[in-house]
Amino acid sequence: MKNILLISTLSFYLSGCIFTPPKKSAVYVSSTTDTTNTTLSHSVWGAESAVTETDPLLQIAKKQRGVAYKYGGASPSGFDCSGFVSYVYSKMGVALPRTAKAQSTFGRILETPDLLPGDILFFETSDSGEINHSGIYLGNGEFIHASSGKGKVTISNMRYGFYAKAFRWGTRVEY
Repeated sequence: MKNILLISTLSFYLSGCIFTPPKKSAVYVSSTTDTTNTTLSHSVWGAESAVTETDPLLQIAKKQRGVAYKYGGASPSGFDCSGFVSYVYSKMGVALPRTAKAQSTFGRILETPDLLPGDILFFETSDSGEINHSGIYLGNGEFIHASSGKGKVTISNMRYGFYAKAFRWGTRVEY
């Protein structure tokens, strides 16, 4: 009987170790995004604000649209995804880590209905089990990012298809 009680107690305590939320300044909020479905219901987009054309961060990001994708790139001569996000935020005086995985640990973790334009989005676009892609949310289910597949900085929709399935969470970093 003592063995059963001991095993039950250990199982309870160890079950909290299965998922470790991001560290550093991030505050984890569990995600309700269904990553097995390739279409996210319109209702999960909640009451988000309209895209603000006057937001300087979004203006900086949109000015880079069409810049070539370059692995390891972090300047207007060529960007990879995390280099693009890092560059845009640096223009607002915010220093972010260089990789998407490291960037995903900064800011307040957000569920899909809480996303606002300017939030950073994180994706798992391979079977690695790790964050390997980032972009900047524009609103209405769209985001801007440096896409290796498209070969340039582009705007994509994350409500359906590939990015809906690959989306993991967003973060809000004050700028």
